[in-house]
Amino acid sequence: MLITLETFEKYIKARQDVWAVISKLNAVGIDSMTFCEPFEKAEEVLYKVLFNGLQKDIIDWWLYECKGVEGKRDPKYQVIHKKTGLVIPTTTVKELYEYLETLDD
Repeated sequence: MLITLETFEKYIKARQDVWAVISKLNAVGIDSMTFCEPFEKAEEVLYKVLFNGLQKDIIDWWLYECKGVEGKRDPKYQVIHKKTGLVIPTTTVKELYEYLETLDD
């Protein structure tokens, strides 16, 4: 990948922080679309430079589905290797990074 593990960890943390703020705003009835739109456009450009489509999809899944807003992992969500059927560790940001490296074009 084009970024280091340290930078990737900061990137994931920033995305989690933004999502937490958006969720809190929405919970009290504040429409966060004005805040979100510029961020999402900038993020889309960053995604295209740093990650391929599959990597982007996995990052989104990891952040918003298997981790959720509170950042707690739901054990029912795992990455399974298609050929071997083995679980691919993605519990930590480091494990996620290492897995994404294997998906480089």
